Amino acid sequence: LRPGNNCCCCTGASAKRERDALVSHSIEMVERGTVNSSNNNNNNAQKMSSLDAVQVSKRGIVRATVSDHEKKLFMRFNYFIIPLFQVANVLLAGILFFRLCGSAADYALAVLALFGGMLVIDAYSYAGHHLIDNYGAENTPLMGKKVILPFRVHHDDPMELTTHGFWEANGNTCLAGIPFSIIALYNLFKYAPTAGDDWAIVFVGFVIGFWGLFSFSNQMHIWSHMYRKDVPVV
Repeated sequence: LRPGNNCCCCTGASAKRERDALVSHSIEMVERGTVNSSNNNNNNAQKMSSLDAVQVSKRGIVRATVSDHEKKLFMRFNYFIIPLFQVANVLLAGILFFRLCGSAADYALAVLALFGGMLVIDAYSYAGHHLIDNYGAENTPLMGKKVILPFRVHHDDPMELTTHGFWEANGNTCLAGIPFSIIALYNLFKYAPTAGDDWAIVFVGFVIGFWGLFSFSNQMHIWSHMYRKDVPVV
């Protein structure tokens, strides 16, 4: 017997009541914590849904579907566009280095113009990326399914980009550069600048550096998302 208690029966009953009270309190706390956790999860889910709704409303996203027929048309278009751009770029490079450059100073100026174009395209790509991500929709005529849709799907699933082959990935960027390459070639044949013409060297060098690098920007983007073991040696 403990001091102050009369018998073992009273002591046992008191201990049982204490244990029952502790068990009941523990169960109540667990239930209360479960309810709070459930409420928190529901609140977080509602907040995320609201944020998603805001983003969808802000960007006007309407997920489009590309039919097999459209995919085939896009690929055939790329088979024509990519070689056309690269041929134009090679012609520009040949004119730049074999016709316009006649001295070491001319070659140095041409190289500076090339790197200048590369630096500017880096900033331009940020602006273009922002515009495509935030304006227009996947059903926008001409650009929607071919340009806007792949950009936005990439943000939903970054690794999806790595499933695109060379011909599928680089058509849009080459298409963007073709008008400028043709304009450059037209002006070169029209005005026929001679060796040492600084303005012609800067103009042609800048066009090659700008659009030449941009034409492979998607390919480099794909490599940046690939696992290191899958990235080609280049």
